[in-house]
Amino acid sequence: EADISPLSALTVNGGLDKWQPSEVVTADPTALASTQLTQLLVGHGISAAPAPNAVHPASGVVLARVSSVPLSDIVSSMLRTSDNLAAELIVKEIDKKAGGTGTTAGGLALVASTLQTLGIPTGGVHMGDGSGLDPGDRATCPALLAAMNMGDTPAFASLVNGLAVAGRSGTLVKRFVGSPIAGHLQAKTGWIDCAAAMVGQMNLRRPLHFALIVNGPCNYDNALSYEDRVANALAAYPT
Repeated sequence: EADISPLSALTVNGGLDKWQPSEVVTADPTALASTQLTQLLVGHGISAAPAPNAVHPASGVVLARVSSVPLSDIVSSMLRTSDNLAAELIVKEIDKKAGGTGTTAGGLALVASTLQTLGIPTGGVHMGDGSGLDPGDRATCPALLAAMNMGDTPAFASLVNGLAVAGRSGTLVKRFVGSPIAGHLQAKTGWIDCAAAMVGQMNLRRPLHFALIVNGPCNYDNALSYEDRVANALAAYPT
């Protein structure tokens, strides 16, 4: 099962060859981006030929520049849609920004040290990649909940602003539709083979932060049922 394309500094459409009827990741993100750009240029009457492995000439002329949106916006979008590719590339960029060569290992080391500096409990936590797809990854509810609580501070507001909303957006857009929970549950969801997780907040009777990790539901529908039971219990929690 391919959940993510090969990591590349040049990619387009999330590294996907197609979205429908099911997502298919590309084997060569650079070639995909080059081909897409060539098609767009030709469509506008500009002669172009794909050259994904070409070296930028020193005498090249800059035709246009596109600046990145703020990192907080990228993080919010990543959380809302569970963008694994963005998570992986952010970890590599962290290492590059700190003077490294842009490796996953370097970025993860910086993430781990920063978590400790911020007071996030890291006992039992293991990060083998940036997205959580590595089979050796381990998370704990105390760590997830502590990170969630930091979203109440202005510096980390994107952690809450980026959460999917039940029945409204992101990975929760089709869940809890028409129920009292819709619009009141915000969460980051996660699922890999035989493990499911959800961390967020319920704002119905009173604000409640929560973190849930379930090991063992090797069926996606069973995993969702666990999350639904917890969400309904939180919604009924007395004021």
